Amino acid sequence: MSIKSPYLEDSEGPAISNATLVTCDFFPGGILQFKTIASVLPPHDIFIVYIDGEEAAQLVNVNEWTEPTLGLSPGAHRIDFSYQYNTFGVSPLPPNPATRLGEFYDHSPLGLFMHV
Repeated sequence: MSIKSPYLEDSEGPAISNATLVTCDFFPGGILQFKTIASVLPPHDIFIVYIDGEEAAQLVNVNEWTEPTLGLSPGAHRIDFSYQYNTFGVSPLPPNPATRLGEFYDHSPLGLFMHV
């Protein structure tokens, strides 16, 4: 499955789009690995990964596929992949750089790569 950030450039103020992964209570722990292109650039947009409400990774200006790796302890977890547009409420925003693509993330058909 693959996900692309939504088109939020017509938003008048800050806008957020999340994709959430939840592990169960008996998850044995392991490594969360996913592929992403985070061609985002503040103040326009940013891509943050939260684990249990805490910022675990912030990806900015990554214009090629990369594979972040994050450790997960045993038990239930909530992982939020958060694409945030104009989080600073800048109006008007400066012009977008030509290299900005938005945010993509990609993972295996069975879900994100979970290594235990």
